[in-house]
Amino acid sequence: MAEKAAWNFVKELPDESKFEIVTICPSLVVGKPLHTHVGFSSAEIIMKVFTGEFPVMNVKLGLVRVEDVSLAHLRAVTTPEAAGKRFILSGESMWLREVAQKMADEFNVQGYRVKTG
Repeated sequence: MAEKAAWNFVKELPDESKFEIVTICPSLVVGKPLHTHVGFSSAEIIMKVFTGEFPVMNVKLGLVRVEDVSLAHLRAVTTPEAAGKRFILSGESMWLREVAQKMADEFNVQGYRVKTG
């Protein structure tokens, strides 16, 4: 909805006020966050899986590294040909159970208890 609103906003501007827009649409973003605040984002989903608040459902997710999302944003604003385009970012696909298991493998040995089922 946010992406659609952005495109509509620019479209409805008077011609003299229009500006170039590029949208970056990542799948589930994974990697180290820059800060500890977790809002409604991929980080929130990962945290809720970690704490058991989000059930480990039988769903497959596309994953993209946070570093790759950052690079895509940088390239979007420095590459003139990107103007007016949308970019969907996704890398490896994994079952949510696999994601939870990888977290458990990493963090259970540190004393955490990641739910995998």
